[in-house]
Amino acid sequence: MTSSAEEGERRLVDRIARLLALAESPNVHEAEAAASAAQRLMLKYNLEAVDAGRAKARAYGFLHVGKASGRSARRSGCSR
Repeated sequence: MTSSAEEGERRLVDRIARLLALAESPNVHEAEAAASAAQRLMLKYNLEAVDAGRAKARAYGFLHVGKASGRSARRSGCSR
């Protein structure tokens, strides 16, 4: 493999590993979307979860930090 091909494969495996970590999210919709995206990439590039496990050296994970506070609900009658 050439170095650019190896770099591309490493980036793909890293991306899949991050998606699999996000698939463990307590948010059901986010977890399902991440698992589906990871599965789609693994099927497209003929990879198995074991291949994505090689990227565990980076140890991606999910951390819930609490309720989002940066956004507020839109109020009726407010103009922008």
